[in-house]
Amino acid sequence: MQKDNKGTEKSGAKSVNSKADTTKSSKSASDKDVANVTHSNAGAVAAKKGKGVLKVLGLAVILVVVAVAGLLLVRYLLAQSNPPVASIEGETAMRIGQSQVLTFDSDQLKRGQTVCWYVNGKRVYCQKYDGKPLQYRYNATRQGVDHVRVDVDGKTYKWLNVAVGKMLASVQVESHVITYGDDLPQLSFTVDGTEGQTLLGCKAYVEGNPTEVGIYPIKFSCDQCDTCDVEIVEGTLEIVPRKLVVSNQFEKTYDGTCQLDLDELDLVGIVPDDDVRSGMATAYFADKNVGEEKQVILPSVELTGEDASNYCIDTSNLCGQILPKSIKVEGIEVASKNYDGTTKATLKSAGRLIGVVDGDVVAIGGCTASFSDCKVGKNKKVCLDNVCLVGRDKDNYVLDCNFNCTADIQKSYFDLILNKPDVVHGQTDK
Repeated sequence: MQKDNKGTEKSGAKSVNSKADTTKSSKSASDKDVANVTHSNAGAVAAKKGKGVLKVLGLAVILVVVAVAGLLLVRYLLAQSNPPVASIEGETAMRIGQSQVLTFDSDQLKRGQTVCWYVNGKRVYCQKYDGKPLQYRYNATRQGVDHVRVDVDGKTYKWLNVAVGKMLASVQVESHVITYGDDLPQLSFTVDGTEGQTLLGCKAYVEGNPTEVGIYPIKFSCDQCDTCDVEIVEGTLEIVPRKLVVSNQFEKTYDGTCQLDLDELDLVGIVPDDDVRSGMATAYFADKNVGEEKQVILPSVELTGEDASNYCIDTSNLCGQILPKSIKVEGIEVASKNYDGTTKATLKSAGRLIGVVDGDVVAIGGCTASFSDCKVGKNKKVCLDNVCLVGRDKDNYVLDCNFNCTADIQKSYFDLILNKPDVVHGQTDK
């Protein structure tokens, strides 16, 4: 019984120990679970805190990016409202052999900065900025596109592309003026801009070898001109009419008009074997009055014949003369007189002029009349001397002085009384 009790006690002790162990184990497991739960909660909290930090950092990054972007936008807007000025001024199309002055300027340059010019990547010229626009003489030396660049203190500022074409040869064909019937001239031309390049087989020519009056183009051609472009200014060959000289004597007697009718003009200067002639023509003196070396006007003379279109009449320097018209006097009467021992005679009537043009103003202004001798007689011849004409048109006339005037010289009253025979016979007392 005691053994059984001891066994029972041992068993109970084991049972109690077992419970204790179980309780301990259970408590240990529970503590472990609590620890696990606590650790798990701490990780969750830490993860939550990490996520919060990341959100804050992300937000900060976004804010920084937005700020930078805003700053850049503000700078861009400011730049657009007041952009920097940088330019290279010059022609963008040239030809080989040409040159130009390129000008660079920028509102951002500072005095003392080094500005260098580059052509196709090769530095060609450097200079210090002194506040004035910078210049460089650029020479086009090859065909293609030249890239001109400007660097300021080693930083590229501006580009300019220049298209360079072939060399331009400027051809000027000489113009000529010749007179119909003359030989054709030697045609010539000048070439500028080739600078050593040779144009082969070049010539100036006129198509058709013209000989008639007219204007003909003088053209230009070359057998070879591949090395350059050719700009041609054609010339002209002008064949002008040959001037014919009038050899007529322009002369007429005064008739109160300027007109002079000609049956035909005598023309000098016609090319041999040409058919050209003139018909009737009317010439005009500058005025109607008598004179020498008076200007003659020869208007509207028509030439006829197959070659008439190649000629014209030289009407310059034509002159001629108008001769005075001869007029007569009719109806002159001389008064008879008693013997007085002189030849003096007195006109009874001055008569009238015959041959004066209608409308002209001219008259006898005076004259001296005298008997051929002083003897008594009937129908004695009377001479008229110093006859003069008066009036507006007097210089256009000349008076025919072949007068036929007679009158009587009668015995004087005293001779009849004294009946002196020697007086009757024309003798005078001494």
